[in-house]
Amino acid sequence: MRTIAYRQFRKDVTKVLDAVGMGQSMVITRKGVPIAELRPASARRFVCRSALKRAARNAPRIDLRRFRADIDRGIDQSAHSF
Repeated sequence: MRTIAYRQFRKDVTKVLDAVGMGQSMVITRKGVPIAELRPASARRFVCRSALKRAARNAPRIDLRRFRADIDRGIDQSAHSF
């Protein structure tokens, strides 16, 4: 992972962001101390409707009553006011 000084980052922000956009990760330092890490954002993947339907058809059935009971056991049901 490349390291870049904060001052250099400010000077070359466009170049740095272009490099990150192309997959390079960087650590930004101030006075030699790491203060931030820049890395490419996770790419969002498009899933077509037919693939989603196919996955849903092959997915296990969910018993909604058991699911709700599991949720109710794990969550405090008392009312809180903020």
